[in-house]
Amino acid sequence: MPPPLWRLGTRRSPLSREQSLQAQRFLRSALAEKSGAEIPTMEVQGFVASGDRILDRPLAEVGGKGLFTKELDRALLDGEIDLAVHSAKDMESTLATGTTIAAYLPRGERRDCLVMRNPEGGGLASLSRGANLGTSSPRREALVRTIRPDLNIRTLRGNIDRRLRSLDEGDNDAIVMARCALQRLGITVPLCMLDEENFLPAAGQGAIALVVRSEDAALLALLRDISDKTCLAEVTAERSFLQAVSGSCYTPLGASARLREGELTLTAFVISMGQKKQATVVGTEEEGDKLGGILARRLATSELAAPLSQTPLSEEAVERL
Repeated sequence: MPPPLWRLGTRRSPLSREQSLQAQRFLRSALAEKSGAEIPTMEVQGFVASGDRILDRPLAEVGGKGLFTKELDRALLDGEIDLAVHSAKDMESTLATGTTIAAYLPRGERRDCLVMRNPEGGGLASLSRGANLGTSSPRREALVRTIRPDLNIRTLRGNIDRRLRSLDEGDNDAIVMARCALQRLGITVPLCMLDEENFLPAAGQGAIALVVRSEDAALLALLRDISDKTCLAEVTAERSFLQAVSGSCYTPLGASARLREGELTLTAFVISMGQKKQATVVGTEEEGDKLGGILARRLATSELAAPLSQTPLSEEAVERL
């Protein structure tokens, strides 16, 4: 049986702490509704991730998304914690051996937003020529360049306060960030939402994942039973696309799935040699694992320049298609 005490591991950033509190509330509520389920005592252990210490360089230069997860992976595998709480978008397409995603919370807002130092409305179009825009995401940078190639993209990493401070101090005229981060921290600032059709979010954005040891069969079964089924289907499809194209921090790509009345629609894009390639596939709720590979193949065989020039399709990925 799962232990009476659940030790939840999280990063020490304010956003990660808030997400761990949301995870506790979700678990208590879901277990309270489950007949015969015991509600365990929960405690949170904070870890300083390597990705939170290295702020002067893009993630792609120093190790990628794994810098946000490896400390928690180690603690989980060493038995120091029972669950790891992650932003799904910060997770590598392939998990550490011996770990697995057990559950997702109900998904929050997945879209990006534009926050400006002098908000005047109009979004990206309202920024002056050559304005400074802060982001460290290859996806966001590549998408901005397809809309406003004249803007000056500046590397910006760190917690939410640090990013907003770059506006107050005049380092940036605007920044692009996940809307859900501001919502979860209760931060209210003037902003402009970026529409999903032209500014597709990162795979898993807005989703919180609970990761456990693969060998913890009882805990794994319990969490899978209470996982949010809509979020599970959507993020499974998005992550299957990442895995099919060997997606990494180097790769400008995004993916977003929507589950409606049993129909799962997955849209994704890649940008290569300045060309954006975006497509959509539709399947059933149970076909999330397959849709990503189908869509990756469709993008790889389209008439535009070959995708993913920075991270080519591996032989294994091609075989899976």
